[in-house]
Amino acid sequence: MTGRRFFAVVLAVAVLAGTMPGAVAAVDASTPDSMAASTTDSTVASTSDTAAVCDGVSGSGNVVVATLASTGERVTGSERLYANVTLDLRLCSSQGLVTPYGDAWELQSSDGFEVLSASDRGPRVRLEPGYGTVEFPSKIRMKQVDSGLTVSEPVANAVNPAIGVDGRLYVSSAASVDEYRSLEGAFVGASNRTTSATTALAETTAALNGSGSGEFNATTANRTLERLDASVAELNASASSFRTFLFGVARDSQTPGVAVDALDAVEASETAQREEANEAVAAYDAALDARERSLASTIRNNLFVAIGLGVVLGGLAGGALPYLVANRTIGRKRIDSTADYNRYALWVPVGGGIALVCATVLGVVVTTGFSLFGVIL
Repeated sequence: MTGRRFFAVVLAVAVLAGTMPGAVAAVDASTPDSMAASTTDSTVASTSDTAAVCDGVSGSGNVVVATLASTGERVTGSERLYANVTLDLRLCSSQGLVTPYGDAWELQSSDGFEVLSASDRGPRVRLEPGYGTVEFPSKIRMKQVDSGLTVSEPVANAVNPAIGVDGRLYVSSAASVDEYRSLEGAFVGASNRTTSATTALAETTAALNGSGSGEFNATTANRTLERLDASVAELNASASSFRTFLFGVARDSQTPGVAVDALDAVEASETAQREEANEAVAAYDAALDARERSLASTIRNNLFVAIGLGVVLGGLAGGALPYLVANRTIGRKRIDSTADYNRYALWVPVGGGIALVCATVLGVVVTTGFSLFGVIL
């Protein structure tokens, strides 16, 4: 019985040992950067150093191989790896690992990857977003390399936002990529048109104030205002559609942080441009009011001068002419008692003055309408 119990205990321990995991599952090298970032590089740094990375290398030439820094898994030949994957590069020959790095061989700096650190065994590099394809054998200096690791970036449903946001935004499908680009293009276009119209209105305001280099034109100013109103309305509509799309992306994307940054960028840009447009319109309205007040003051002053001059001249004419007529009549009476003072002689200057006033008013109405009287009053 004792022997059977001992055998049963040993068997149970063996079964339990067989069911326990022996190692942590490796992270797929094709995982996007947002998912691969969940595994730290330091956890398996020693694994990649102790792994037999040069096993299977034969022949007389040198070969570039690598291990994933996160798992220690060996990577050779042609591989498709997402950006931000970290690799430990090694140079192998038929004799084994070629060392030391820096003296025996060296990795040339190039676009597509960043050298993070280096040891005697080789450098640690990180693939940069949008790296495309990197042929590491062509980057080795001081040694002739016949073949080795070539990596290429998989085609992903991702976009690089053009609205001042860092990082790649991953979306759910190729259709979502097209929709993003369409909405972003509409928003950027509306933003550019709003900026252009705001600048044009500011130049119109400067011309109205007399501080600009151009001449003020009322028709052009009205067209600029209409263009600014239309572009601001387009900006609001495109920003609203873009934000709605980004809210959905932030909920489903593998990179929600980039989607949130894009939302903030759209909101900030729209708010800033709308405020600039409102300030430009307010400045134009203020300049227009000042111009109208100045014009009304000038017209009133000129009108008062004209009235004063007319009163003086009319008084002189109205007083001198009757006086002359009266003296002439008195002189005739001395000679001829039938001579009489003709009151109709006064109607000539009075009627002429009234006719001139009516003609002036009629001319103003015909040329400017009744708006000028509104400005004067």
